[in-house]
Amino acid sequence: MTPLDSYRTDHLERLTRNGYFKSHPREMADSEFRLDTVSINPHTEIKICRRLTCRKIFFTDRTEFSGDIVTNLFQQDTLTRINGRVSASEMFVNGRLIIFGNIRARNLIVRGSLYAPVDIRAEEADFLLSEYCTCKTLTARTITVKQPVYNDFLRLFFNPDKSGGNVLYADKILGDDLNLAGVTANLVQGSRVRIGPGCRIRKVVYRDAIYIDKKACVDWYEPYTPKEGGPNDVVQ
Repeated sequence: MTPLDSYRTDHLERLTRNGYFKSHPREMADSEFRLDTVSINPHTEIKICRRLTCRKIFFTDRTEFSGDIVTNLFQQDTLTRINGRVSASEMFVNGRLIIFGNIRARNLIVRGSLYAPVDIRAEEADFLLSEYCTCKTLTARTITVKQPVYNDFLRLFFNPDKSGGNVLYADKILGDDLNLAGVTANLVQGSRVRIGPGCRIRKVVYRDAIYIDKKACVDWYEPYTPKEGGPNDVVQ
């Protein structure tokens, strides 16, 4: 990482030496920052025209961030809005994340709410959701989506739909090993596909195996057939 001392004095006035953003707002137009660890202080608005590259980034309170983020570790614990793309090795979403740029991650772990009307690509994606989540296309080798288990009393507070409801909405879900519950999607496509309870899927395309729970709704499913003379959509 490039040391913070290499940046101009006016940049140093905007960042503390250990990489903490403070005060509100912060505008760093036409700048690209390279830091080790970044922790966003509460109620801070960060505006970066280009990109922030760091080893770790933590969002611990309500924050709005404008710009792209490239990091090894991304951890978000509260309401966060990101107007840009995120690329991370490990990405943890524990609060409510609103993002308007594509997500690229090796491991994506979601334990909160994710509103991402964009494309998400990961090697492994693991969702345990109790709130509304959405994305355009979710692509990963292994995708697991589970619904939390609540008794009738707790469901009154954490899930307004007493039947368990659908917690993840996507246009397409593409992968290899798919284990889904509480998902609404137009297309699910993979090698080994398990459609669990609470799913509402318009079309499922599978390569090796498929299981559909009796509490799931699938309009149509069919085995995968390679296209002749054109690209194939199933993730290899």
